[in-house]
Amino acid sequence: MPKYRLLTADELHVLKKEFIDFLVVNGIAANDWEKIKKEDISKAEKTIELFSDVVLEGSLRKIKYLKKIEKTTMYFFRFDEEEAHLILLEQNQETQQVKKSSKKYQKSREEELFKMLNSGCEIDEKELFEQF
Repeated sequence: MPKYRLLTADELHVLKKEFIDFLVVNGIAANDWEKIKKEDISKAEKTIELFSDVVLEGSLRKIKYLKKIEKTTMYFFRFDEEEAHLILLEQNQETQQVKKSSKKYQKSREEELFKMLNSGCEIDEKELFEQF
């Protein structure tokens, strides 16, 4: 079971060169890969899972800011090495509140990012976070 998710067939197609490099680094030649796909489906699936995790982990490491905008609330996150920081802007009928908090990661930084992305957050640039 992958740590994050399996890459789709389209994503794997786009990353074909990187996947071939991954196979080579792991000692799997092209003819060996064809044989594995036919004779050891479980090993082929595990190899694709591992590649998916490597690709997604690398992408998640590059993300530093997320945002989530709802009807009356905006969330801005900054993900540092050890903890995540939140700026929450809440607007009621006549008032606007700004709250700030930080928390240490319960899992790895990248797993927390992945969870947040799956809950509706979007990748953001630092400008909005730094503005508040």
